[in-house]
Amino acid sequence: MKHKFKLGVGVDIDGAAEYDCPYNQVADSFDFMEMPATFGAIPFQSDAVWEAQKAKLLAAGKPILSTNDYIRDFGMTLCGPGHDAEQHKYWCQKLFPRLNEVGVKYIGVFGGYFPDVPGFNRNKAYDQAISSCNLMADYAEKYGMEIALEPCDRKDNLWNLYLDGLKFAKETGRRSVKVMADLNYFVSLNQKLEDVLVAPEYLIGVHIQGNNAPGMPSWAGQPNVGNRMPVIRRFFEILKEMDYDKTVTCACAWSSTKGGPVDFKYEGDKTMGILLEMLDEIYSK
Repeated sequence: MKHKFKLGVGVDIDGAAEYDCPYNQVADSFDFMEMPATFGAIPFQSDAVWEAQKAKLLAAGKPILSTNDYIRDFGMTLCGPGHDAEQHKYWCQKLFPRLNEVGVKYIGVFGGYFPDVPGFNRNKAYDQAISSCNLMADYAEKYGMEIALEPCDRKDNLWNLYLDGLKFAKETGRRSVKVMADLNYFVSLNQKLEDVLVAPEYLIGVHIQGNNAPGMPSWAGQPNVGNRMPVIRRFFEILKEMDYDKTVTCACAWSSTKGGPVDFKYEGDKTMGILLEMLDEIYSK
């Protein structure tokens, strides 16, 4: 049996992240790219600027199946005192058609965009969050996409644990609103990897990373760096058990394993070789 899901890499678009893989330096062995929606589809830029951006993205030669960083760095939120529904509607009107033009299927939405702000009515924030998801779903369903809500380890969100994010996704009542599992947050919050088995049909994105890369934060490094491989292996075993067939993304800050500056193509191929060898062993049983 061969694994059904696709293995991809999270990429940097604007060149600001020194240790993120540039979109035009992705190793050939990866199946797809996952780009930041904010800097990839540039919703607040003109259509002319977008056409030039789109040409660059497509020229990279890799499918762009998923996105992350839905509204990063624009001061936007999806609920709370800073939420502006009209601003979000404009964002959706520009974002989703552009993502469709480059083939995106899964829209990652970070849990940090759903803040639980002290002093702001939590029920109101929850209602705003549901409305925001409904708006995203309207556009996602128009273009055959799905929304992947990403529970994270920030304490001031409406939900942080995977199971709480799953509960929220179900409460939206929208067929296109589902969840993502990020390995870093499972580890940092001591969650059971088996939680993804509670509702397998709701899992539409997985992020994996390594840790403890020299000279970098403890959470940084590609999957084969540090001591994460046993955890990743268990994650893959669970994905096999649930017959998972969506995407798994190396969402990581990359480090050099041969000294000197990071050679992203070399490191990507090395990482993929190790992951594919592990998958061949797991899925052959």
